[in-house]
Amino acid sequence: MRLVLLRHGEKSWLSEGGENPLSERGSRQALHLVELVQQGQIPRPSQIWVSPLIRTKATIAPLAEAWSIPVLVKRELLLHQENETYGDFSRRVKELINSCYQDAEDFVLLICSHQDWLMEVMSYLPLAHATIPFQSWASGQFMVFNRSPGSDRWELIGQGRLSWTT
Repeated sequence: MRLVLLRHGEKSWLSEGGENPLSERGSRQALHLVELVQQGQIPRPSQIWVSPLIRTKATIAPLAEAWSIPVLVKRELLLHQENETYGDFSRRVKELINSCYQDAEDFVLLICSHQDWLMEVMSYLPLAHATIPFQSWASGQFMVFNRSPGSDRWELIGQGRLSWTT
């Protein structure tokens, strides 16, 4: 199984109905995601999971449409909520990431979420190597992991950032 973790494209600071949609750059990053999959730099997802927020859905929409990939909206991918303790947030992240494991070697799951969710999952994800060099998740940043059948560890096999200059 391969797992692609992706932070949504750059968001606009102009709120629409209480949410921040993608900026013009973020929309270009979403188109670049399609190119990276076409070029094989990111494996073609079998399934995509996104948070309910518009910026995650807009980031993966061109890819899902181009390749007819099923998209599941998961509330568990939301940012840390004001009414949620850190312990509850951490449990929510752990439970969701534990539910994604597949033994199928060719299954690829792309998860598009938010910086705090991605930082939390990285603190929990069992990695083949002790450290991965990153300090925070920039808009459009992605990491690709592989987990061999029978293994309980994820190996980093690729990383990058979606470009807005394509």
